[in-house]
Amino acid sequence: MKLFHTTALGLALALGATAMVATQPVAAKSSGSSKPAHYSDAIQKNLPVAQKAIDAGQTDAAKTAIAAAEAGIQTPDDKYAVGGLTLNLGIKSNDTALESKGINLMIDSGQAPADQLPKLLGNQAQLAIQARDYNTAEAAYTKLVQLDPNNGDNVLTLAEIKDQNKKPAEALQLIQQAVAAKKAAGQQVPQDIYKRGFAIAYNAKNAAAVASLSSALVQAYPSPDNWRDTLQVYRELNNPDVQANLDLYRLQRAAKALKGERDFYEYTNSALDRGLPGEAAAVIDEGTAANMIGGPSKALTEVKSLSSAKVAADKASLASSATRASSASNGKVALNTADAYLGYGDYAKAAELYKLALQKGGVDADTVNTRLGIALARSGQKAAALQAFGAVNGPVRKGIAQYWIIWTNQQA
Repeated sequence: MKLFHTTALGLALALGATAMVATQPVAAKSSGSSKPAHYSDAIQKNLPVAQKAIDAGQTDAAKTAIAAAEAGIQTPDDKYAVGGLTLNLGIKSNDTALESKGINLMIDSGQAPADQLPKLLGNQAQLAIQARDYNTAEAAYTKLVQLDPNNGDNVLTLAEIKDQNKKPAEALQLIQQAVAAKKAAGQQVPQDIYKRGFAIAYNAKNAAAVASLSSALVQAYPSPDNWRDTLQVYRELNNPDVQANLDLYRLQRAAKALKGERDFYEYTNSALDRGLPGEAAAVIDEGTAANMIGGPSKALTEVKSLSSAKVAADKASLASSATRASSASNGKVALNTADAYLGYGDYAKAAELYKLALQKGGVDADTVNTRLGIALARSGQKAAALQAFGAVNGPVRKGIAQYWIIWTNQQA
């Protein structure tokens, strides 16, 4: 997995004080430091020689002088200076192993100025990632996040590395931290942050995190593709029964998130099996008109033929079914008749019958409230729809209702 783009590191510019350190061993470590550096004799003797060899392009001579200096390291300042020259040689000779070694020495010395340490750590991490050393990269970015917890980009990169290192729970905590950092800074949270968190949660089979991050994704970026991904993953992780699954497909339809033959076939075949030919035929017609099905389909043609053949008789039976619902001893007839009206787009009549079903009882209230909310939302009765969805409970249906609440709130 490529965590982020790596480019030429540009360390010579970012850490330009390093060369001066080596050739003037008694000088301060950077323009921002007032503390004199103290070097052992081996450093005083060998690093100027190494710098001259680097400037002359004499790589082998520079390596020899740096090795002699490294062997004589006695103090943190010695280590910092040797690291700086090793880094410069690595840059000059395009040797990433030397670059990495130099940066590690500078960081380990504890002498890097505060304004330079984040650059060193960032480049240490990039070089480690290039070498697929994700443990070193994780350690470097952990220190970067400790230095600046509100840097959302660093937090997100650490989350990526944690995920690479098989620590999804820690990665998800960092994703939430990155979101909070962006919001605290008054910045819009990029879509990719939500998507990465969503993907990490999905791969870890963390249903609670999936629900949280996917909800945030479709709230901020309600594209058809995001809605489809969200509902498909919810379906996969929660294994809804056929009735709940139908209500998920209804939301995909409302969000224009049905895509391809499979989506349309599974939705319409399910509707037809539930005795809703009007809904099945209408969905196929919509998909065909919007070029969303992807071409002629034998399976969908068969479903359309079967459903169309039943529509006339089904419609003709609705009025008598509604009458029977009023005198029935429970709400089952009212529920079934309301489902049919919902499929034909008569949302007002559907809502009326769903309310009757709740009143009479003997039906699953969570199912009825979900569909009452759908009918009200599709007819533009936003406040009443939200109230109905809010009454839905149950581990699977409550989640479906929450997604419908998000969609309803996005409507004018």
